[in-house]
Amino acid sequence: MPIGGDDCGYELIVDLRAGEARGCVGEFSKVEGFCYPPQWRSVEAMLAEIADALEADQPVLGCERIADDGRLFWVEPSEVEFPVS
Repeated sequence: MPIGGDDCGYELIVDLRAGEARGCVGEFSKVEGFCYPPQWRSVEAMLAEIADALEADQPVLGCERIADDGRLFWVEPSEVEFPVS
């Protein structure tokens, strides 16, 4: 079940298939399918890690947060534009 996406062919999904990994959160590529291993064991674990990272101003899975016009985005460090001094 998709729960987020980047509009570039990747989505975060909750795995609802039967089995040991049921409920895990992972990345799904429209080209490659489900990318293993999953990033989190559950939605609860994902939200807890994100909440902790927001409170500590830390990245999540190597991605930095950017706030823009009241919206929160997570971008890889190579995508962050820093002002030139």
